[in-house]
Amino acid sequence: MMNNQSFVQNVFINISIYYIKINIYFHLLVFLLILFMFVHLVQQYKRSEDLEVYEMDFTDNQHLQEVCDIKQPVLFEYKSINTEFFYDINVDK
Repeated sequence: MMNNQSFVQNVFINISIYYIKINIYFHLLVFLLILFMFVHLVQQYKRSEDLEVYEMDFTDNQHLQEVCDIKQPVLFEYKSINTEFFYDINVDK
């Protein structure tokens, strides 16, 4: 009889340890997901304290992306890049 109780206690202990490990992994995963989202949001809403408007000459898309990553307002002439965009505009409508 004593052996049967010992077996049940061992099984109960093993199951409890298993659920504790799963619980730890679950909480670790949730923490990492929240951390990832937090870092992503902080980076997206980051802005520079510089109060300048940059002017640039458009050379290529890579250069434009680098300038936009600074998170500052930038001014460049789009008409010289995409002229048909401005020809299709109808002001009368």
